[in-house]
This record gives sequence, C-alpha cells and structure tokens, in this order.
Amino acid sequence: AEYSQFIARKKRVKEEVQEDEQQEEEEARRTRGEREAREKAIAEASLTIQDLEQQFSDIGQVDEDLNIE
Repeated sequence: AEYSQFIARKKRVKEEVQEDEQQEEEEARRTRGEREAREKAIAEASLTIQDLEQQFSDIGQVDEDLNIE
C-alpha cells in the first residue's frame, strides 16, 4: 500500500511540475509578445517624430526662403 501511495504521489508531483513549466512558458510568451508590441510602438512613434521634425524643418526652410519670421 505504501508503495502505491508513493507512486501516486510521485505522479502528482510530476504533473504539478509539468503544469508549472507550462505556466512559465505561457508567461514567457506573453511577456515576449508584450515587449515586442512595445518595441514596435516605440519604433513607429520614432518614425512619426522624425517625419514631423522633417515637416517642421521643411516649413522653417520655406519661412526662411520667404523671409517670414
């Protein structure tokens, strides 16, 4: 009886370890996805900022060409 209890307990522990590992993998995937989404948003924002800076620079050049202050 003790041996069968030992085997049952060993099986439960093994299943718990597998569940923990699956949860860790899911958390890692979710974290990686969130990080990639943040990095993409930052890159898009940087491009938008660069585009706006270029537009303002172009406007400034036109102002200079027309002597507008």
